[in-house]
Amino acid sequence: QAAGQQARDGMARKAARQEKAPAAGKKASPPKGGKEPSKKPFLLSWKAGGSLAAAFAAAACACFGASRQWLDCSTLPSGSHGKLLCEFRKAGGKVHPALEIRDNDGHRSVVVTKDVAVGELLFWVPDSIMLQGSGLGGNRQGVHEEVDKNGVKTIRVGMSFPEAGAPRPPDTAEALAADLLVEKGRGPDSVFAAHVAALPAQPMSYMTYPEELQAVLRSLYAFEEPERLAERVEAVRAAANASLPAPATDEEIRWALAVVASRATATFEPEIPVALIPLYDMLNHGHSGEPHVSCERSGSRHMGLACRSPGLKAGGELLVNYGEHPSAAFLGRYGFLPTGHRMHRQMSLPQSATVLEAYNCTQSAVNIPYDVTEDDLWEMLRCYRIGLMRSLQQNGPEIQEFASANGWFDVPLSAMPRTAEALGSIGSDRVWFLSVLEGRFLKAARDDLERELQRASEENLAPLLAAMHASKASWKACFQELAEKVELEARADAAALRALLAVYERMQGAFAWTAQFTAETAR
Repeated sequence: QAAGQQARDGMARKAARQEKAPAAGKKASPPKGGKEPSKKPFLLSWKAGGSLAAAFAAAACACFGASRQWLDCSTLPSGSHGKLLCEFRKAGGKVHPALEIRDNDGHRSVVVTKDVAVGELLFWVPDSIMLQGSGLGGNRQGVHEEVDKNGVKTIRVGMSFPEAGAPRPPDTAEALAADLLVEKGRGPDSVFAAHVAALPAQPMSYMTYPEELQAVLRSLYAFEEPERLAERVEAVRAAANASLPAPATDEEIRWALAVVASRATATFEPEIPVALIPLYDMLNHGHSGEPHVSCERSGSRHMGLACRSPGLKAGGELLVNYGEHPSAAFLGRYGFLPTGHRMHRQMSLPQSATVLEAYNCTQSAVNIPYDVTEDDLWEMLRCYRIGLMRSLQQNGPEIQEFASANGWFDVPLSAMPRTAEALGSIGSDRVWFLSVLEGRFLKAARDDLERELQRASEENLAPLLAAMHASKASWKACFQELAEKVELEARADAAALRALLAVYERMQGAFAWTAQFTAETAR
């Protein structure tokens, strides 16, 4: 709009000059000093601030995202997408002209209005407008903005530490939540005002859910107990209140923690600590089969986060992957169930990733989907079995390295020996020994599942669901809708657990011969 107004002003000035111009065929008088006017109309127009210069300057800013202090964002409504994008550009961020933020029935998405080729820059976020938790512990004091001689903004944070007996220092997420509250309290004076105003008033995350809904979710996943939630609220309160005009309420603190839990990212650590990154924190989750935006650290004089197109068609949405999590975790952290491939259980590997990388194990956990078969589960458990064998107290690394070197972990379940016979270069006695270990590993995993099933049994689930039904009518509509999804997931989870136990039982059967062989050998 500003560029258009400048262009119109230029046209008016040009018309005025034409009215004052000499008649056709009559040479203009030279200016004082006897010099002819310059023959470079572009430079004259640039120096005079004409329409060509205005259009060129606007195009340069649009293309390269230079800081545009002349942009006036004050007339745009607070919390609006236009306000956010205007302030984003004004602070030096870069935005593709086809990028658009949309709201459809409460569902926010970031899309492109025309085709954007693979690798084309969608947006660039400078570090200066990322809201990052101080992480130093204690109370945050005096968040302020400093501008150097080049006009570069830097956010400075001062800290004071809690006295003895005060609540513990906040962790990284709690520190970020405290900073968010401080910036929200500063209102329009905050350098993050447009970003904070665009955050959801009702974030869908476990911290803000009604207690009865939280209780059902805890039966499905290792979410925090009420005591731990209260501790986190107090840690944020202690960190934020000294810098707030009025003490933060429990509701405000839980809002800030929920925003951090559902929208902050640690993907780019250690270069970017846990942070709320404007535009990036608006991107929705896409499953593994969908094209995702690729983002990386970028910048020469100033660093930031550059996000590029995977090859989007007009109307295509910018998506990122929130990570591999069980379905219950998605409901608790983000308030929705992912489409496409859904995971039922996640098992952490019993060894560090650096140790297991040598054995082609790059994941930190085993992700078990619904309706898994014995052969598929056996293959998924490969790195888990390697880690368990390496963790044996007596000669664990040597046993695991021998088994790996001789291809033990690459043998499908259906091809595993059913008697004490040689397998490739592994002798019969060692086949028996390794088979005994495998049977024990499977039994331990099955015992863990049985304990989970007991926790999620119909007997334990019934009173939790009854309490949720009794209080649901007083909840907000978004929580009522979520409660229905959680109940369906709770019942599906119990059924899936029973099916998974049966799979483990059949897998154990492949090694049942070891017990009979051991008994016969003893006799």
